[in-house]
Amino acid sequence: MRNKENKKKSNKKIWLILYGILVIACLVCIGGFVLFLLDDDAGESQKQYELVAEKVVIPDIVIPEFVPEGDKAELPVDFEALQEMNPEIYAWIQIPDTRVDYPVLQHESEDQSYYLTRDMYGDASKAGSIYTEYYNKKDFYDPNTIIYGHNMKNGSMFHDLRYFAQEDFFAEHEDLYIYTPSSILRYKIFASYEYDDRHLLATYDFYDEEVYQSYIEEIMNPRSMYTMLREEYEIRPGNCIVTLSTCVANKPNSRRLVQAVLVDELPAEYKGEVNGENNEETETE
Repeated sequence: MRNKENKKKSNKKIWLILYGILVIACLVCIGGFVLFLLDDDAGESQKQYELVAEKVVIPDIVIPEFVPEGDKAELPVDFEALQEMNPEIYAWIQIPDTRVDYPVLQHESEDQSYYLTRDMYGDASKAGSIYTEYYNKKDFYDPNTIIYGHNMKNGSMFHDLRYFAQEDFFAEHEDLYIYTPSSILRYKIFASYEYDDRHLLATYDFYDEEVYQSYIEEIMNPRSMYTMLREEYEIRPGNCIVTLSTCVANKPNSRRLVQAVLVDELPAEYKGEVNGENNEETETE
């Protein structure tokens, strides 16, 4: 009798173990499916941006060192076409030889997280957009303009900022460009480091020269082996910098910041084609 009871208990334990394994397997499958959907969403979002870039960005334009007075450089971005898609697109950011090559948006309301979860059309998207907040003006002449973007696993958005923690990559990628409807802003990347998740513009009054100087001195004082600097750029009050901010994998309270200083602005205009037709009006007989 006791043997039968022991056998029943043993069988019950086996079934419980099998049931537990089955539940875990189901959870893993569900989790994997959710991640697949998220990755698929991010992939579709990236394809969307690539299709837009094909329509509005002329590749491989050589940006001159200067333009003669009264002349204008060739702007590689068709902002008229972009703003027909969404009038809140006001700039385009590009770091050569990386996948950072996107429109920059700013939402008109005080909902600062709007483009965190929406694409350039305003549709819901896990990948979000590259955007600034209303704390910053749109001319990039604030002391510090913060540009946000997700660190996507599929390599899109601000994913490539992680590579600026590598000495060789940092050394080989110094240039950053921001295009606006009337100019080309040329920057030099001078710092890359991990920081905490504080809101920089709410924490520091960068218009206060003493605060600005103290912040720059903090940046230029390396805090870890993951801090990359170009000390040949002497940043001081009056300089305009941009800070690219993204999350750090598995560190929810940390941010990867890549910073660049404005070194030149070239007046520019778009001289390319839209839908196969030249922008310039043709004379008719």
